[in-house]
Amino acid sequence: MLEFKNYIGILYSEKENYIIESKIGSGATCECYKCFSYINQMKYALKLYTEDNINEYLTETQFLSKVKNDNIVRLINNGEGNIRINEKNNNSYELQMFTKNKKKIYFEIIELLEKGEIFDYIYYPSQGFSEDISKIIFSQILNAVEYCHLNNIFHSDIKLENLLLDDNYSIKLIDFSYSKILNKNQLIKGWKGTRCYASPELIKYGSCNYNGEKYDIFSLGVVLYILVIGKFPFDFAHFLDKNYKNIVNRDFDEFWKKCNVNVSHEFKDLINKILCNDPESRLSIYDIRNHKWMNDIGMIEDYLYQKEFEYRKIIVDIRKNKRT
Repeated sequence: MLEFKNYIGILYSEKENYIIESKIGSGATCECYKCFSYINQMKYALKLYTEDNINEYLTETQFLSKVKNDNIVRLINNGEGNIRINEKNNNSYELQMFTKNKKKIYFEIIELLEKGEIFDYIYYPSQGFSEDISKIIFSQILNAVEYCHLNNIFHSDIKLENLLLDDNYSIKLIDFSYSKILNKNQLIKGWKGTRCYASPELIKYGSCNYNGEKYDIFSLGVVLYILVIGKFPFDFAHFLDKNYKNIVNRDFDEFWKKCNVNVSHEFKDLINKILCNDPESRLSIYDIRNHKWMNDIGMIEDYLYQKEFEYRKIIVDIRKNKRT
């Protein structure tokens, strides 16, 4: 007998079967659902791919099967599977793209991060975090990216939507479908990512021959700016955008004048050095960790950190429900 009456389908795989409860998101290459394991009675996130996106599936599972880090999402199971939909549930149509055609279906089971994207905790309250809390958040993101780079993995799509929160509001980096494994000085050819996090060298020279480590670090600078300020440092990664042009021209006095925000001198200095136009002059993760702004970092267990997220979670839930 099934555990859930309102399930939308069942995933059958070689090792284990999963009850598919509901859809929780979608991306450019896959669809994501909440699921339930028959064997261990645990809830997980299920990512479904068709064979049209086999390369992204293989890339993601290749990386996640190698990494073990507290701030990177855990891969539980993966493989090829079949789906049977629950025709009694009106929402089962969400799965029909995986049942109507004869293409193969590939799946990943990853840990379920029900607290959601950190993007929502900024977007819905329409407010960045304090610099002290941002330090705690950013240090966790650095931990994940540093681990990747030490293992010659370059994420290539670091953004707030790919930073999720576990039950303790600890950061988890997700979505390695565009990642690359390269030697430290080997350049990347071909780009897939998110335009509003793109570095100047990519915009200037196109999607050929760019340094994956330096590209990730520029994206980290965009993330950090949004964490504190609550909005993007520029509207679009293009030389026609005034703020982006100021970054490209290294005119940070004009950049901060246009931003018109009240932040510490140390924060501005760190952002200037991460969003550096010249990738070779851009700070390394080691340099970022040793910057003055990164002094006196608290812990995720800190009372104020937990209370801040709990307060914002209430706002997220209320405003998301209103939108739906």
